[in-house]
Amino acid sequence: MNTKQIKEKYNLAPEWKVLTELASGLETNNLNQEKANLDLSLNKKMMWFLLGGAAGVLYLIKDNYGQTGLNQFYQFINQYLNRPNQIGGIKLSDTLIRSSQFVKTESARQDFSRVLSNLQQELKDRDTRKEK
Repeated sequence: MNTKQIKEKYNLAPEWKVLTELASGLETNNLNQEKANLDLSLNKKMMWFLLGGAAGVLYLIKDNYGQTGLNQFYQFINQYLNRPNQIGGIKLSDTLIRSSQFVKTESARQDFSRVLSNLQQELKDRDTRKEK
């Protein structure tokens, strides 16, 4: 599959658009685009959640309101997510809908517990590298 075919077949994230441009003229038949996109769209977003501040907000809630407050916030989030495109609920962008559809097709091939286990190992490896 050449660069043009990749661009036409997949709705590429900005970073993949750059990579496909760089791959022009290179052999891309073995490029596992879907797996790579899953890494970018789900794994990186989970990593951002943990390291980019969102998990810090959860820590602040737990530190100030205890486990009870944190559980209340989880319930609030669950209600928010259960009301897509409704008043007071999450607003779904076209990009989020496409990402969700893609992850659904990939999730049939992946066990989420394993995804989380791999994420845990990635975090440990990251921390170990920082200590050196």
